[in-house]
Amino acid sequence: MLDLVIASVILLFGTVTDLRTTEVPDWLNYAGIAAGVGLHLLSAVLAWSWQPLIELASGLVVFVALGFAMYYAGQWGGGDSKLMMALGSIFGMKLALDSFAVGFLINSLVFGAIYGLGAIALIAARNYKTFLPAYGKLARQKPLFFARMLSLVLAILLLALVFLINEPRLRVPVIILAALLPLMAYALIVVKAVEQCCMLKTIPPSELREGDWIVKDVVVAGKRITGPKDLGVTKEQIAELQRLAKKHKILVEIKNGIPFVPSFLLAFVATLIVGNPLLLL
Repeated sequence: MLDLVIASVILLFGTVTDLRTTEVPDWLNYAGIAAGVGLHLLSAVLAWSWQPLIELASGLVVFVALGFAMYYAGQWGGGDSKLMMALGSIFGMKLALDSFAVGFLINSLVFGAIYGLGAIALIAARNYKTFLPAYGKLARQKPLFFARMLSLVLAILLLALVFLINEPRLRVPVIILAALLPLMAYALIVVKAVEQCCMLKTIPPSELREGDWIVKDVVVAGKRITGPKDLGVTKEQIAELQRLAKKHKILVEIKNGIPFVPSFLLAFVATLIVGNPLLLL
């Protein structure tokens, strides 16, 4: 119970700061990691068992891997990824469908997708004058055109397969998948168009903030200072860039991300109420 209380406090505070400043403070994430490690160590001592430590290690491995994967895919910022690591430390991981961590991960994917697409649609609507030309340009590109055509062909094949399935309960997921494939192809274009027209920004080092997502490597006088491989630009890197900017003209391209912590909070609440949605099926 204490782990859920700590997680709820961290998620509430993280949601507020993310919505207000588009940042999640490092001290909050590190405090969450420390709290999770402390809770599992205490449980291991009280139970005189290795099991809590195994769950702690499993939670860290799975949640850290997810955080890094989503960060390098450009879907989460550094603060979002670190917060996911903190939650992995707090929840731990039992390899069972009814465990809280597994349910939270499933709900995170569901609510993350819904929240992300909703936020993208809102940004596109607010900036439709720049979004529409960007969308049209991307839609005409051959790779994305072929992706749309392939999704339509696969959708038609899946719909044809429905008539060969004798079990009615199996037809529904196939029909849903057939409908989702074209939508996913068009959603990909929308996401890329919004990113190009509304989320990329070129600024001088003086305007950088800790944790900003750097789109391209920043190389000054043959030395790489920062880039997309870093988990958000650090205070030290910003200070170095600002020092070098006195001698060199430096512009940094950053990506303004979507505040994503609210989707974690929604997933947490959903897990508390319904658990793993797969078990409902």
